[in-house]
Amino acid sequence: MYVNGYDEYGMWISHPKFSVPNVTGKGKAKTKKVEASIMIPWGFIVSIAHFPGAEGFDFPSPFDQHIGFE
Repeated sequence: MYVNGYDEYGMWISHPKFSVPNVTGKGKAKTKKVEASIMIPWGFIVSIAHFPGAEGFDFPSPFDQHIGFE
């Protein structure tokens, strides 16, 4: 699963092996895997992961900047 993009409505993700019911009745499998594009509205997103200290995943620390007069 990966993020394709985002806009003012939410975040678009791609899920390459999304399980859906096998409605064709062919074979014994009750589900099959399909590729899905999914839009998650911003109101449903409760948290977003952040990796502090990991190389390339963090913003510069605001505490490392000098603010004020010398």
